[in-house]
Amino acid sequence: MASSIFITMLFISSIFLPKILADNPFMDEACSSTFEYFDRDICLQILRSDAQISSATTLRDFSIRIIQSAIANATSTQAYVLKAMQSSSMSGDHTTAKALQVCSHSYPAALVSLKSALNEIVLINEYMTASYDLLIASTDDVVHCRDAVKAARLTDAVVLTGVRVLPIYGLSAYQIVDRLSAESRSPPPPPPSPSPSSNV
Repeated sequence: MASSIFITMLFISSIFLPKILADNPFMDEACSSTFEYFDRDICLQILRSDAQISSATTLRDFSIRIIQSAIANATSTQAYVLKAMQSSSMSGDHTTAKALQVCSHSYPAALVSLKSALNEIVLINEYMTASYDLLIASTDDVVHCRDAVKAARLTDAVVLTGVRVLPIYGLSAYQIVDRLSAESRSPPPPPPSPSPSSNV
């Protein structure tokens, strides 16, 4: 199942993902989520395929760029879902239209959460609240769409990939922002002890 989703993602990557591959020391940590529907291999593929994410040199910038990509991806998928929903309704495919209607509500909610997280990091360095928003975007906001798509047995590659990719972006960013949150609450290290004076 995971391999088929991975192949589907690669097939439509020209829509969502840049083609540049690179490595980054933060990748493994970002893709270490243990959520049941999180796929580490797909996570690594997505993040390595994004030149902006791969080139980040700090944890903060890394998290920001993942969230920015998540927002761009979710925005593209939302636009596609709305068109597909209209097309399904016009053709009389009410099962598909009903599932896509659920997704048409899930994506705006997820985008609100993602944009809130981005602003909390960029504007005020509020990592704890940002990590919460990322978790909501990756779970509560998208779960209804995922369940509706599964129940309706949709086969649309863009819809299936979108609902799979959004939690990967959100949860990988969450891993990094959660670390930033923990580090921001840690007390600063004590100053170094003065070295003995050589003139004594």
